[in-house]
Amino acid sequence: MRSGTASNSTSPIASVTVYEVLAAAGSASDGAGALLHPVATSARAMTDEAAARRERVREVLFTVT
Repeated sequence: MRSGTASNSTSPIASVTVYEVLAAAGSASDGAGALLHPVATSARAMTDEAAARRERVREVLFTVT
């Protein structure tokens, strides 16, 4: 079994960086902030969900092995 293959396919660091960029762009002006805030919030939620899924997979793999 190749350990870590699934977790390396999507980098959580890249997701957080995208969130931070969107949040910074959203706070740049009121108009852009109103448009980008839901996008940044959604990106952060997807990042959190992906991290939770990876953690569940690690727990299962640890239990199985």
